[in-house]
Amino acid sequence: MKTKLLGAVAVLGLSLFAVSGGHANTLNISTGLNSSGVVQTSGGALDANWQVTGAASPYNSPNAYVVAPGDADWAGWIPTNGPNSSWITANPYSSTANGIMTFTLTFDVSNPKFATMSGQWIIDDYGTLSLNGNLLSTNGACGPPCNIGHNDNWPGTWSTFSADPSDFVRGTNVLVAQMLASDFSYEALRLEGLVDVRGHVAFAADPPSVPLPAALPLFATGLVGLGLLGWRRKKKAAP
Repeated sequence: MKTKLLGAVAVLGLSLFAVSGGHANTLNISTGLNSSGVVQTSGGALDANWQVTGAASPYNSPNAYVVAPGDADWAGWIPTNGPNSSWITANPYSSTANGIMTFTLTFDVSNPKFATMSGQWIIDDYGTLSLNGNLLSTNGACGPPCNIGHNDNWPGTWSTFSADPSDFVRGTNVLVAQMLASDFSYEALRLEGLVDVRGHVAFAADPPSVPLPAALPLFATGLVGLGLLGWRRKKKAAP
C-alpha cells in the first residue's frame, strides 16, 4: 500500500506542475530574435522569424537582419536595441539600399476563438501594421510623401497595437508591416509583442505557479495520514 500511495503522490505532483506551466501557448513575435527566441542586438544578426521584401538593394532577400550602431543603416537618433526587441532591415550595410519595404511574419493558430495579440511598434519612415488584412495600427513621423534627405521629422514614437479573435484565422496567420513612405535613408522596423492563444492579455504574467505545487505537501500529508490510520486499524484487528 505504501508503494501505491507514493506512486499516486508522484503522479499528482507531475499533474500539478504541468498545469502551472502554461508558456507553450504564447508566441513572441518581436523583431530581432534568434531561433531560440533570444533578442539579438548585434548588427547583421539574422532575424529567425521575420522576412522583408521590396528593398532597393537587399543584402540577401527575403532575409531580415538586425541593424545596430556601427552599421551604415543605423541612425543615431533612433531608440537603441534591446531588451525586448531590435531594429531589422533588408540591408544593414547601406544607408540608402532599403527604401519601401514589406516586413512579414507568419505563424499558426489552431483555435482562433481564444487568440489575442498586443504590443508596440515603430517604423522609419511611415507604414501600417495589419493581421490577415485587418488594419491594426499606423506609425511614422511623416505621412506620405516623405521627402528625400532626412525631412521626415524624426525621431518617431512607439504606437501600440492589439488584435482580438475576429482578426485571426485558423491555421496560417500573416502579420504585415507595410512601409508606405520613405526618404530612402536609414530605413528599418522594430516591433515587440506577443500572441496568446488562450485569450489572455499579451505581456501579462501567467498565473502564479507557486500555489498549486505548494498545496502538494499538505495533500500528500493527508494521504499519508489516511494510509497510516488504515495500517494501524489493520494491525489492531490482526489476531
